[in-house]
Amino acid sequence: MSHDLRTSILAGALAGASAALAFLVLHAIVIVPIWNSLASGTATAAFAGAILGGLLHQFLRPNVAAIGFFLWAGLAIATLIDAATNVPEWIDIAVIIPAVIAFGGWIGYSTRGTLRAAAAGAIAMVVLLMGAAGPVNTSSERGIHLFLGLLPVLLLFAAVYVLVVDLTARCRDSAPLSPLA
Repeated sequence: MSHDLRTSILAGALAGASAALAFLVLHAIVIVPIWNSLASGTATAAFAGAILGGLLHQFLRPNVAAIGFFLWAGLAIATLIDAATNVPEWIDIAVIIPAVIAFGGWIGYSTRGTLRAAAAGAIAMVVLLMGAAGPVNTSSERGIHLFLGLLPVLLLFAAVYVLVVDLTARCRDSAPLSPLA
């Protein structure tokens, strides 16, 4: 495993944990406090973030806007499909999963032009949906506010991810060579 990939995985884990904390604050403000899920939610988000970090490394350059909007757009597709349909959940899932996979694959392929990048983008969307526990229920005003509030949460994820990747690269590039290396 390359140093850059390890860094992306670590960056994703830190970004996921940061986004989980921001989500808990958002949920407390918009819906109801869920502080009892602090430990499990942060751990789950860090795990999902680590996977996302490794996948993002395959097709997106470290860019806050590109990463944040990619993640939010995938969640928006799932949420809009869910809001537009009044069907049993299993039918919803049968439509949402292929839609976000196609979106992620399209973004991955269009950024790098490889099947590997397409697969990474598609899998990233599935990981995002699993980490988010599916689309956001926007049947209430609070749900709509929660959904809109996820954009800054995902931009925070992207900012932490990019910051860790950039700082690690700068430290590595400027570090003096060890006489033991």
